[in-house]
Amino acid sequence: MKSVFSAAGFLVAVLLCADKGIAAGPPVGQALYSSRCSGCHGADGKGNAALAKALGVDVTAMDLTKKDVKKRSDKDLSGIIKNGKSKMAAVKGLSDAEIKVLIKHLRSLK
Repeated sequence: MKSVFSAAGFLVAVLLCADKGIAAGPPVGQALYSSRCSGCHGADGKGNAALAKALGVDVTAMDLTKKDVKKRSDKDLSGIIKNGKSKMAAVKGLSDAEIKVLIKHLRSLK
């Protein structure tokens, strides 16, 4: 149980730093991505082909490594995360600091 609290404390500290404009480490963004995004967008950000087929969309619609995704502003990506877009549902329960860290991770996907 102690390690859970230690991990939670680390996450809070990193998010507070991110909220103050201090860069967060890659593990935080990766953890957020893994828990909130990878189910649809895949572990590598290139999309989940089986889910795309079930939704009736082209898997490239879920590909976060595409140039047109990388060209979007942080504000635009934040809006998509908060409000959803097309068949993507809004991601609920993320703070602004968590969204900033998540976007930083999204931009690192290749």
